[in-house]
Amino acid sequence: MRLLAAVVLAAAALQLNAQRSQFEVDCPRVCRCNKTSIECIAAHAQRSNIFLRMRPEAYPDLDTLVVTGASLGDLTASNLFGERVTHRILSLVNLSDNAISAFDSSTFEGLTAVEYFYLNGNALTMVGEDPFRWNKRLRVLDISNIFARSVMPAERSKILWRMFAKSSNEFINLQEIIIRGNSLVSLQPETFCKQQGLIRLHLTDNKLTSFAFNDGCLPSLKVLDLSQNELVTVPVRLWDGLPVLNTIDISSNPLRCDCALAPFIERLSESASSSLNQGRTTCASPASRKGHNVFDVEDFGCSSHHRILIFALILLVLSAAFILTRAYLGHVKFIHLPFVAGYSKLSENEGVGPQFV
Repeated sequence: MRLLAAVVLAAAALQLNAQRSQFEVDCPRVCRCNKTSIECIAAHAQRSNIFLRMRPEAYPDLDTLVVTGASLGDLTASNLFGERVTHRILSLVNLSDNAISAFDSSTFEGLTAVEYFYLNGNALTMVGEDPFRWNKRLRVLDISNIFARSVMPAERSKILWRMFAKSSNEFINLQEIIIRGNSLVSLQPETFCKQQGLIRLHLTDNKLTSFAFNDGCLPSLKVLDLSQNELVTVPVRLWDGLPVLNTIDISSNPLRCDCALAPFIERLSESASSSLNQGRTTCASPASRKGHNVFDVEDFGCSSHHRILIFALILLVLSAAFILTRAYLGHVKFIHLPFVAGYSKLSENEGVGPQFV
């Protein structure tokens, strides 16, 4: 009996070793492979053909793929894994820091099941039409620091617009987009309108002076990170346009603590919403409030601002009345009528005869 058990265990061990060796045989150079994952960390000098050996026949249970530190370059016009090759349960893909310069609708065709997709730290110069059309299950997308330095800021916002607003993918499952460190100066208002289920949007460490969005966009957004940008003020419309927003970060911005910012801060203070990093949310101007915590400012100068505005309106009304009066008087001609006192001014021929004979 003991001999039989030993034989069974030995056979199982041999089978397991055979499986492991098979994964290792098919594993690309500089990578580590097992039944469910392939990791190629710091894959220096590797080109895009590294993916061609990752066949679904060899790795039918592959759910995690990490390739970083390679020199992948232009990935347009072909599927990463080869023509018509699809990994049907591959849910996490990390292609960060690979000097990717371009991709299009063909590139990620084999990633139909990807949910967590990391493309941060690349050198993108061009994006073809509809790059995420096949990735219907996307839940988290990280495209932080994705652009090459040569790409102008205005072009970056257009590329993002084409990625999302012009896609045939409705992004039904997409809950989080991370776009840190891309030197964005603006966003097209309709960029995120398709992402109706988006919950978290991270735009920290850019150069945004405002956050533009169309009415009806982002109805599910709960967390908005606008820290480390160039925001001077934040309009109160943010609360009205994002109905379920409950967490925001506007720290490390050059905020001007005046009457324009006051309504937003008041709404934030009065609501159940929370502000992240409040200790780093300080005034940059005016000089009298510089360095003060935004949430500690008691007087934003709105009362004096209102008095000046009311005085200006009164002055404007009085000036308009004066001008209209002068204009009216200048066009009226007075008619001089003779003064008649009884019959004293009537001539002899104008005498009045007796009424009765």
